[in-house]
Amino acid sequence: MRATYALGQDIFDPTNFRLFNPPSTDHPYAGYLYGSMGVAQMTDTDLDQVSVELGMVGPDSFASNVQIFVHAILGDQHPNGWAYQIHNEPGLVMNDEHSRRAVESGSFWGLAFDVDPHIGGAIGNVYDYVNAGAMGRIGINLPDDYGPVRVEPSLPGTSFFEPTGALSIYAFAGVDGRAVARDIFLDGNTWEESRHVDKEAFVGDGQLGLAIAMDRWRLAFTHVFRTREFETQRHPQ
Repeated sequence: MRATYALGQDIFDPTNFRLFNPPSTDHPYAGYLYGSMGVAQMTDTDLDQVSVELGMVGPDSFASNVQIFVHAILGDQHPNGWAYQIHNEPGLVMNDEHSRRAVESGSFWGLAFDVDPHIGGAIGNVYDYVNAGAMGRIGINLPDDYGPVRVEPSLPGTSFFEPTGALSIYAFAGVDGRAVARDIFLDGNTWEESRHVDKEAFVGDGQLGLAIAMDRWRLAFTHVFRTREFETQRHPQ
């Protein structure tokens, strides 16, 4: 049994953040500042992860302050539409994910590989969804984990890993499908009127990445391909 802790901030804006009043058909401005704690139980073939996330949606998430500050440092265009962001609302999300090592580590051209399907879901006033998918890894000296963590909602990963004692390098790829009942960043606030769009009920992710682990350290890069999340969204992400 392992305890996990996380602190994060999500920032959402429309395609054209130069507009002072962005169109109501584009993604609303929104921010989310949160902390989470959870437990993870791993056996030889299974991983169960449960977590509780508490945070704040809206101006008190300081998303506008952070984005404006970073854009100023980079000399980038000033985002102008934060006056139309989703209003303040406390956020609560409970997540449950189960992963299984369906294909044990084998060998392919001298490289180790494994495949891990998963199923899970979340419930709360920020997200409500169920999801399922799978991930595969291939590389050298695979550490005992289920891939690196990602920004949720996403494929499940682990913030911990069992080092092999040698340099580990592996590539990973996965898919995940979600049936979404609620997404506050698209549906708008729960108890008051705010900017919102008509979300897509089903969202799919594809992910590719590379991870390097040595001793107690892991460095990872993940690229996410996501289908449209709302009906008036012009292109997938």
